[in-house]
Amino acid sequence: MAQIIKRGFIASFNPAAYTCSIYLMEAQTVTLDNVPVALHVDNTSMLTGAYCAILFFDEHNLNDAVVIAAYASPTSGSIPAYKLGRVAFIPKYKIYDASLPVGTTTVTAAGVSNIPGAANAVLCNIAYICSSSASATLSIGPTGAPTCTMNVQATNKEIDMSCTVPLSSGQFVLNASIASYATVYIYGYIM
Repeated sequence: MAQIIKRGFIASFNPAAYTCSIYLMEAQTVTLDNVPVALHVDNTSMLTGAYCAILFFDEHNLNDAVVIAAYASPTSGSIPAYKLGRVAFIPKYKIYDASLPVGTTTVTAAGVSNIPGAANAVLCNIAYICSSSASATLSIGPTGAPTCTMNVQATNKEIDMSCTVPLSSGQFVLNASIASYATVYIYGYIM
């Protein structure tokens, strides 16, 4: 009884049972139905037409298998686009860490450090430090439409906040009411 990994592509996916039907690459007329999908595989990756890796616990028993990965075609990338609203988490990345002048500072996020160019929003963690005023405000969001606002009520205080920030042409803006300091980390994105 030898274990083997084979390639296939997804014919259909049942999210309620977390199983799929697949065609094997070497025998595209053979359909394997109700194949379990490993729970670490994101259900939004299980798109019809996507390639997949199937682990057979016994290479001679086609019913003893589990899908362990789903991926785009290495040559054509021909699977459909991910559904809108798909959230992906990435290793925490410091995208801004500097003094913040009064007014608007534009930060480019899409296409930077594992964030796709087509991302619609990013998941941010913001640390805002204000040293010269007891009533400072920092707003973050797409140009002209702040989605998160932080208010500092005392001098030399730091506020830490997480929020979802929509992108406009792959960018968001930081708008400070007084000169201050900000550190912004991105830990995920929304397609």
